[in-house]
Amino acid sequence: MKTISKHKSLVIFITTVIICAFSILGGTLDYAGNDDTFRNLISAGAFGKNYSFYIPNSNILYGVPAYLLNMILPQVNWYYWLMVSLNVLSISAFCSICLEKYGLTVSEFATVLINIMLSRDFFIALQYTKSASLWISAGFIIIVHSLFKKNRHWIWGALLFLSGVAGRFNCFLMALPFIAVFSFLIYLETRNRPDSLRIKDILKPLITVAVGIIVLLAAEHSFRAIHPDWKAYWEYDKASVNLRDYMRLDYQHDPDKYNSINTDENDIALFSKWLFGDTDFYTTSWLKKVYSIENRCNNTHIRITADTIKDTFIKLFDVPTRVPAGSLGPVFITWTCIILLLFRKNYISKAFAIINFGGLTAIYWYFACIGRFMWRAELGVYISVLLLSSYYLSRSPKLITIASAKKIRTISVSIALILMGIFTIYMTYQWRYVKDKHLVAHEADISGRLETFKENRDSFYLLTDFYVTNNPISITHSKWHNLYSNSCYLGNWITPSPTALYYAHENNIENPMTSLISDKTVLLYSDSDDTTQMITKHLEKILMHSITTTEVSENTWKFETK
Repeated sequence: MKTISKHKSLVIFITTVIICAFSILGGTLDYAGNDDTFRNLISAGAFGKNYSFYIPNSNILYGVPAYLLNMILPQVNWYYWLMVSLNVLSISAFCSICLEKYGLTVSEFATVLINIMLSRDFFIALQYTKSASLWISAGFIIIVHSLFKKNRHWIWGALLFLSGVAGRFNCFLMALPFIAVFSFLIYLETRNRPDSLRIKDILKPLITVAVGIIVLLAAEHSFRAIHPDWKAYWEYDKASVNLRDYMRLDYQHDPDKYNSINTDENDIALFSKWLFGDTDFYTTSWLKKVYSIENRCNNTHIRITADTIKDTFIKLFDVPTRVPAGSLGPVFITWTCIILLLFRKNYISKAFAIINFGGLTAIYWYFACIGRFMWRAELGVYISVLLLSSYYLSRSPKLITIASAKKIRTISVSIALILMGIFTIYMTYQWRYVKDKHLVAHEADISGRLETFKENRDSFYLLTDFYVTNNPISITHSKWHNLYSNSCYLGNWITPSPTALYYAHENNIENPMTSLISDKTVLLYSDSDDTTQMITKHLEKILMHSITTTEVSENTWKFETK
């Protein structure tokens, strides 16, 4: 046992890997939104090799490791596995640091509990915003702990921290206030102690991180300067997000204003379904005009009203109704840490608890003002509070003394074994008898459909269905590269980026939607009659011609003017 205790960090890492493996084996794998699905497709080179190293919404340098690894071993989904690997490293490092002064049995119990509670969000239903928040907070804790230990492990912490900044810069901005408060309180608590940190101790990691962030920002700025088409897309996407994510569009809000920009209810309905593939109609200018119309009818300004206060506290404490219930773990740990901090006699701990609660409330109030409650964004806030509060609590001598009691150790190891056993048995059962049994070939994975399209090289297909696959692991370079060579999406958030329209431009298609009429080889694939009729109505208005649609094969439509 003593030998094992000496290698406690390794035991914690192995435990994390085991729980991660069983989570992936038995969990219903999927990305926590289609953002990562299409980011993954871009990384795998599905839409053309030119931009496979650049993943929208992340820094230009973020996608480079996956891009290089794809060239070495294209059979592996590097976008997915790199994210999982960094999540495993972050969680195991966090557990190792927070449990450093505790015995092996208590540490193993806490590691199992934490991993199971975080398994859904970081092993089963991945999302880049959640993951980036984890890397930033874990990287910061590694840096701080390394400074107290006076070793050079802060280098690894800085790399992990910068990986999170590259993954999603907004996550860095979201975590920064909590990091700043934590740093100040740690300074107050240790300033008169022998282990207090001096300015010269902090300078190296601080300069390293600062230079790293500058390099990331410079790289992104340079890329956009060199690629004006991407710069134009980011302007378009920013204007589009203001409408898609924060407003309820309604033609009846101001019919006269909408008529003045040649927009009817059908046009608004198409945009609301994210089918804005008419790149001559749905322009950045159109988006800004619609925003000016809807801004008066959708109050998304920062404000303090009875409604926003009510929404803030309802959402803040509405934990039991969260879906899926697997995400209750991070919420439970966060509130437990805040309560423990609040009831400590140390006034600095109480201040930290109140500030953390205030920070969570402020973020939720902001969400209430803009009308958006998203677990992906919320979790980024929770993770910052969770990791920093846990690390702060782990330094408490009282908790260490309690954990060293023999009864506590016996109870801990018993619970750890029971939890691990239940979790592994459940996930094994899911894998063997439940997982993916309801799926039908080619329905959950559209690669078969795309292969069929490729057999008909004389046609180009426009897709309205944004669902791609039930298994993110299957999105590899070897499988998906060139599958979209004669097709593209008629919408989605990636439209009209250079990536989304790569193969369309290769086939001399500038405007996907109007090409249904102007190019006889272009066909629409849609399993919704309503969607087909909406597109037909829009084209009739734009082109001022009556249009007929013919179903040339199942769910595949040909458009012609009368």
